[in-house]
Amino acid sequence: MGAYGKLGVRWAALLGALFGATGCGEDAGHAHITGFLTVPGCITAPAGSENCAGDAGPGAAVCDTFDLGIDFLTLEREGDQVIVRLQHGGEDFANEDGLFLHLADLTLPRGRLGEPIAVGPEEPVRAALALFERCPASPQSFELRGQVTFTEFGVSKGDRVMGNLDELVVRDARTGALLGRLHGDFDFTVRRGPPYRRFSGP
Repeated sequence: MGAYGKLGVRWAALLGALFGATGCGEDAGHAHITGFLTVPGCITAPAGSENCAGDAGPGAAVCDTFDLGIDFLTLEREGDQVIVRLQHGGEDFANEDGLFLHLADLTLPRGRLGEPIAVGPEEPVRAALALFERCPASPQSFELRGQVTFTEFGVSKGDRVMGNLDELVVRDARTGALLGRLHGDFDFTVRRGPPYRRFSGP
């Protein structure tokens, strides 16, 4: 089992245990996560998209054919750890499509606002991609590497979380094959209570 294969199982259990089921809410902020993506047996990227990289992505039609359709954004904190959830829908993690950013140290982005931070299995920020709604039969074995830049980052109620994904390279965690490249931005206000928070804490 690849890096995200193992990580994904642990994340699913962690998120399920910590956050439980949620529901949609209003005024969730906004996010746009687009690019190209291939998921065997589910999503086929256009021919030529494997050549998309760097500045070519946002500017070329073939490089921007996939849209995660984010409409629910929230930040969940457990001690010093934070998970930023950018989802299509606010239901349980195992039923939705979404991008999840896990920060083991919430002080990291505060000291590096406006600076790119590495994303990857061994990096300060880890990312997970879930496509449980679009591709329920897929093994969901993704490995994501790239950079995220936070321009605002708060973890208390009413704080703003804002940033952009410079580029996330998506690979099959088992074979290393290139599956896609994603980029985008997010901007939302931290909220508390269901559906934004399911456990007690700071």
